[in-house]
This record gives sequence, C-alpha cells and structure tokens, in this order.
Amino acid sequence: MSSCRRTKRMEYLCWLAVISLASVVRLARLADIPPALFRDEAEKLYNAYCLFTSGRDCQGNPFPLFVEVFGVTTSAIYQYSAIPFVWLFGLSEWTARLPAALVGILTVIVTFAWVKHQRGLGTAVWAALFLALSPWHITFSRWAQQGIFLPLLLACSMLSWQYYLRGKRWGIVGTAMSLALAMYTYDVARAFVPLILAGLVVAYWRVLRNRWRETLLGLLVFAVFSSPTFLLLSTNTEAAQARFNRISIFQPGMAIPNILGTFVKNYFMHLSPNFLLFHGDAELRHGVGVGVLTLTEFVGLVVGVISLIRSRKPENIVLLFWLAAFPVAASLTREGIPHALRTIVALPGLQVIAACGIKKLERACSVSWRKYFREMVVALALLGALPFIYKYFTSYKSQSAFNWQYGVKQALELLRPYEDTLDWICFNGIAGAEYLVAVYAKIPPSEFHPHRPSAQKYVWDPHLLSSLFNKTAVAVVSVPYAPSPPKAAVIPILAPNSEDVVAVIYINERAQEKMRQAETHVAR
Repeated sequence: MSSCRRTKRMEYLCWLAVISLASVVRLARLADIPPALFRDEAEKLYNAYCLFTSGRDCQGNPFPLFVEVFGVTTSAIYQYSAIPFVWLFGLSEWTARLPAALVGILTVIVTFAWVKHQRGLGTAVWAALFLALSPWHITFSRWAQQGIFLPLLLACSMLSWQYYLRGKRWGIVGTAMSLALAMYTYDVARAFVPLILAGLVVAYWRVLRNRWRETLLGLLVFAVFSSPTFLLLSTNTEAAQARFNRISIFQPGMAIPNILGTFVKNYFMHLSPNFLLFHGDAELRHGVGVGVLTLTEFVGLVVGVISLIRSRKPENIVLLFWLAAFPVAASLTREGIPHALRTIVALPGLQVIAACGIKKLERACSVSWRKYFREMVVALALLGALPFIYKYFTSYKSQSAFNWQYGVKQALELLRPYEDTLDWICFNGIAGAEYLVAVYAKIPPSEFHPHRPSAQKYVWDPHLLSSLFNKTAVAVVSVPYAPSPPKAAVIPILAPNSEDVVAVIYINERAQEKMRQAETHVAR
C-alpha cells in the first residue's frame, strides 16, 4: 500500500513538473518570438482595445459576436479574451499573445483531468507530457489566433462527458456547450464537431437512449449555443464562407472524380510521416520545419492506434473517430496542404492516443522494469522535443522574420524622430498595414476605421501613394520586392541577426530636405 501511495505521489509530482514545463515553453520570450506581430494578431489586439475602450469593434459594431476582417467574418472569441490583458498591459506583443499561451497551458491541465478520469493517473501524465512538449501545440500557443481555443474546448467536452458517464447530469450540458462553442470559434470545427458527435453517438448509443431526457437536454443546449454560428451561415453566407469559397476544392468546372481525388490526396498527406514526423507545415508561422509530432509521440501513436483497434471500448471508438476525422476539414481546401492550423482539431486527441500506446508498452514490461521504462520514455520525450525547442528559440526568429511582417514596427521607430517633419508615412505592399499601424502608433479608435485609406498621417491605400510621393514630404515603408520609387533614399530593415532585407524605407527628396533642415536646426 505504501509503495502504491509513493507511486501516485511521484506521478502527481511529475504532473506538476509537466505543467511547469508547459508554462515555460509557452511563456518564455513570448513578446519577441515570434519576431513581430502578424497582421491577424494586430487585428485581434486592436479590436480588443476598441472593445475595451468603447464597447465597439473598430468598425463601430457594439459587442459583436463576429467580426469582419479582410473581407471574412470570423468569431470574436480571441478579441474578448484579450480585453483583460489590454487593460493590464496595454497594446503590446505580450498582450496579444498571452491569451493563447494561457489557453495552451490550461489545455494541458484539462487534458490531464480528462484522461485521469477516463484511463487513470499514469496515462494522464503521459498525455499531459506529450501535449506540453508538442511542437504542434507549442507553436499555436505562442501567437494570437482563435484556433488555439479548439483543443481546449474539445478537451473540456471530453472531460464533461466523463462526468456525465459517472452520473452527473450537467456533464452532457458541458459537452454540448463546449462543442457548440468550438463550432463558433474556428471554421474547421464546423466539419470536425459533427464527426466527433457521430463518434459519441456510435460509441454510447445505449447510454444516450437509456438517458433520453438528458440527451434531449444536451441537444437543446447544443442548438442554443450553436445558433449564432448557424444563423451567420444561413443569413450572411457570402461573408461567412468567403475564405472557404476561395480556397476550397469545390471550384467551378472541377469534375467530381477530380474533387474526390484531391480530397483523398490531401487527407493522406496529413497522415504522412513527412507531415507528422519530419517536416510539418511549410508555412513558417505554423512551425519551424520539423514534424508536428515528436518521435516518441509518433511511436506511441502507432502503438496506441493498434491497441485501440483491438478493443471495442466506447472511449477507444471515440478516439479512433477523432483520428479519422481531424484531417477532413483541411482536406477540403487546396492551399497550404498539409496545413497544421486547419488540423489543430487533432489536439489533444493524438496525444491521448499516444499516451495509451506508451501505457500499453509500459504494461508489457515486467513490474521490475517499468520504472526504468518510464524514465527512458521521459528522457526520449525531452530529447525528441529538443530539435524543435532549440530551433524555435535560436534561428527561427531570423528565418521567419518576413513571414511575421517584421520590419513595420522597426521602420516606425526609425521614423518617429521625424514624424513632425514628414507629411505622410505610407505603406506599400504590406498586407494588413492598417492594423499594424493602429497598434504600433496607438491610434485612438475614434480616429481609425479599416476601410478608410488613412489615419492621422499614416496612409495604407496604395492608390494614394504616387500622388502623395510626388507632392509632399513622404516616407514609404515597403516590402523589399516592390519597385523602388525614383530619387528616394533607401533604408533597409534587416531580419534579426541576419543580412536578409525584410522591409525597406524609401524617403523622397522633399522629405530628405525637410529632415536635413530639422537636423540642422537641432544642431544649432
């Protein structure tokens, strides 16, 4: 008995160590890695600022459930979650990303609780460890995007389901709320949630039938909480599905066999070792060029799938549905395949399957060897995560600078001493410049609207650039590959610790003359 208590105490200590590890890798250097705010992050931060100061988004809509960004309607869950941090810390990279990091840490905790209730303490520690060290999860826990809420909501739904199975009536309400909120949060869940619901129905049909009153209550709660999403899709179809319509495999003129072939190809690309183990997503905002799973996770996943297939337990059927369903939404698109963000619904399901696999191997060991097996797996898990962690915190900042729109903040800082001298500061080829400027220049919401061509002396409408450049004192912040204006002084912005040019400042002759005069005046 004392030996059992010691083992449980050690496992709880391991859990605390896992949570500490998860917190460190998600919070360390959060403000400067990734190296700059991406336009989507800036939009979420500035809309949170607008909601905090005025109760309206930057387009003047009072307390919206959805926001229109770059012609696409998305949920406002991240913007609302950032409001307390805007109040505490103001407009900064730290403020923008802290909600994602905290949600990521909370997901590790909830996953542990779910698996502990379902499969015991030992498996729960493995699941939490794999999620804490997951390159997939760490990456999306460190920048502002609403997809990071999906693993948390899915874990919450499974935890609530465990309480329901143990006789707690509110458990089915928690499951229904979590899955409905997941559908609201991010588009890919609108394909995944019905599939995982189908898995729950198949696996627990007898339970749902015998407790039919509670089942009806769950359906009612799901209908109520998912109604904003369905209302958006039914009444604002063009805006709600604008992004999907542009990137989906259902393009005009495509034959059904071609569509099916593309879907199948995309589906298996997300299950390939190349994506899972070796290279991951090619987009540098979605990873550092290593697999989305560590080797230990991958081995555990393979063993776990085999062991789950051999068992007909309902909880195993649900996990197999999870594994089969996670690539579906991403496979319906034709850009950026394989895509780590559109398959974020894989988390934390894959980590739980991997934990089941490792636990299966642990039980296959003799009792005297299990301690050494656990120590070996922990060491391998840490070693397996090291390539990602090392690359992420060293070379990633310079390699990904352009992808993160590094250079806009640095350009504005260089131009700040000359703001009174310049008539205009224009932006050329920088997508989402309006939100980046609004954050970095801290433009009041009353003076900003994303559909206007400018705010204060900042101009992001490219149609105004040529006329302003020829007639006034102008500095232009531009992407490096855009054509340079004539007779302009050039100031390159380099990526951190690199010679790569990621942005350029062009200063026209009028501005150069006024800047020289200002410097002469100051010198006197």
